[in-house]
Amino acid sequence: MTFAVNLFYPVTAADLVDKNTMAYWSFDEDSGKTIKDSTANSIVGQIEKAEWTKGFSGSALKFNGKTSRALVIQPFRRG
Repeated sequence: MTFAVNLFYPVTAADLVDKNTMAYWSFDEDSGKTIKDSTANSIVGQIEKAEWTKGFSGSALKFNGKTSRALVIQPFRRG
């Protein structure tokens, strides 16, 4: 698993997603209880006990470190 962070230049899905990327969630929907995958696989995530907040660039999810999480609710299926 790869995580990309750059404090001076926001990283976008276009910077990271290629044909080998299984899933990429940007956590920038700004509201709601689901997160969208930016790959062709369209894997959906469900947000539990996390809050939307202002991010470095746009919105972000704030996790409490104990009970908040994002779960994959549509499993990846190859072929």
